[in-house]
Amino acid sequence: MALFAGIISAFVDNVATVLMIAPVALEICKKLKTNPIPFIIAIAVSSNLQGAATLVGDTTAIMLGSALDMSFTDFFWYKSKPGMFFAVELGAVLSALIIAFLF
Repeated sequence: MALFAGIISAFVDNVATVLMIAPVALEICKKLKTNPIPFIIAIAVSSNLQGAATLVGDTTAIMLGSALDMSFTDFFWYKSKPGMFFAVELGAVLSALIIAFLF
């Protein structure tokens, strides 16, 4: 669920993504009779991180991109250097490992 939320959040606002995915996770947890808190936390963290990976996924990224006149691809490669996307993906992998360890 967290991976799915992250993928969707890269192209849709991260708050909207959580609002769409969280009810599904709650229903699945109800059917499985498990605690939904770890799943909701994982979805929120994944969505927030991946939202920052692209120009359209996060309000802050939208404001930064418009202020600096950036294109969509500038988040991947900015002035011939790896952009913010790769740093966010590294953070996503590390956060997934930490969440898996904690929960």
